[in-house]
Amino acid sequence: MKHAILEDANLNGACLKAACLKGVNMEHADLRGANLEDADLENADLVDAIYDNKTAWPANFDPKAAGMRLFND
Repeated sequence: MKHAILEDANLNGACLKAACLKGVNMEHADLRGANLEDADLENADLVDAIYDNKTAWPANFDPKAAGMRLFND
């Protein structure tokens, strides 16, 4: 999905494990409960995307540094 446009996408619970998401636009996307373990998020735009405590990240990924917002029920 390199350079795909997933702006405003509902990826709630999506399995994106080990996906190549280089340069993907995921602004405002819903990533609550998504599995992004081992995904390549290099240069991905995640500004204002939402996540929750169930979202799984690649090692050493910081969602807050990427401009994401924690969604609390």
